[in-house]
Amino acid sequence: MPLAVSAMNRSQPPVALLLEDEPLIAMDVESTLQDGGFDVVTFATCSEAEAWLEHNHPAIAVVDITLRDGPCTEAVQELVRRNIPFIVHSGDMDRSALPDLAFDAGTWMSKPSSSDALMTTARNLAGLG
Repeated sequence: MPLAVSAMNRSQPPVALLLEDEPLIAMDVESTLQDGGFDVVTFATCSEAEAWLEHNHPAIAVVDITLRDGPCTEAVQELVRRNIPFIVHSGDMDRSALPDLAFDAGTWMSKPSSSDALMTTARNLAGLG
């Protein structure tokens, strides 16, 4: 697993945290983010992501609302607390049933999304323009 670096440290590629439990989608998004210049750290459970976030600071995150062990509420709340920009990458764009309002702080993209749109959005959020 790569070490996380701040978006301000340009000596290494910025780290993108990916929270996705569907393997094929995870592989596709990882590839897209890597093509955009990111090192990617992927987790399929909220508990793994939360533990990783205790000691790491990604430049951005791409988050599905629900992973294998439930909604990503605590991870998303931590992203908001730490001002880490994130993309909510979901097949369900109905915000009325969200587990927490913190998800509204993200940039929403429907799943599936085009690789170009996802890469551009991720790079813009990370300040890579």
